[in-house]
Amino acid sequence: MLGNLNTFCTVVELGNLKRAAEKLQLSISVVSRRISSLEAYYNTKLLNRTTRMLSTTEAGEALYKYAKSITETFEESKSDIKKCTSIASGTLKVGLPTGINYTTIMNKLPAFLAQNPGINLHVFNGNYLLHLLNQGYNMVLNCGPLPNTDFYYRKIGEWQKVTCASPKYLAKHGAPKTPSTLTNHNCLTHYYEQEHIWNFKDGSKKIPVFAQGNVRINSSINLTQLATHDVGIVYLPHFVVANEINTGTLVPVLTKFQLDPLDLYAVYPSKKYLCKKTELFIEFLTDVLG
Repeated sequence: MLGNLNTFCTVVELGNLKRAAEKLQLSISVVSRRISSLEAYYNTKLLNRTTRMLSTTEAGEALYKYAKSITETFEESKSDIKKCTSIASGTLKVGLPTGINYTTIMNKLPAFLAQNPGINLHVFNGNYLLHLLNQGYNMVLNCGPLPNTDFYYRKIGEWQKVTCASPKYLAKHGAPKTPSTLTNHNCLTHYYEQEHIWNFKDGSKKIPVFAQGNVRINSSINLTQLATHDVGIVYLPHFVVANEINTGTLVPVLTKFQLDPLDLYAVYPSKKYLCKKTELFIEFLTDVLG
């Protein structure tokens, strides 16, 4: 229909089927069929045609005004959409896990925003964020295995769970030597840990441990704070406790029983039509987390 409307406008503006066909690089017969198709659709005559002249009917004049507006709007939309895919500008909506955003991404974000002043960034913090892609978000960061999904993804790094406690706690209670000895400790657990299970391995053997303690919180940041205040042992992503381990306020334990690293994925709804702003943010995350 849009092609027919564009052809109609060109015929009206040039006043001649032949000149319109030449401009549109179509045959005269195709141009004529398009006009006839419009007349059949609207069930009215749009053009008065003779061998020497062409003019619009009253209906044709009315249609021309609407058709011209529609075709111009369409051309403007193509221009705006081209900017979206080639220029980093406009609103960028992303979902980021709270822990990794707070400890690793946020302090690097000012540089990204300075380099891309045309981007208006919206960030949603949380866990299990894939549902946001059905709500207009451009990208989410997923930690760990991906469920069956129709979305596209790109691996941008790895992460690993670390078991650790403060030096003072370990001095008082002793360091666990094997995963099973965690039953003798105050294990500070996260609400997202299914059935309070902490997973370890010994060679190829998996070792699930039922973790018990006097605190359960839905925040890795809060668990880290409690651990640094000697409350108990935590089992958290390495990026959450990296600073505390580097400064010695937390000490890793059971390192030889750690699970293999898991993957970090940037997940997005479309691969073929990935906007420039989304592409740049994924590159930024790869630099920070890779």
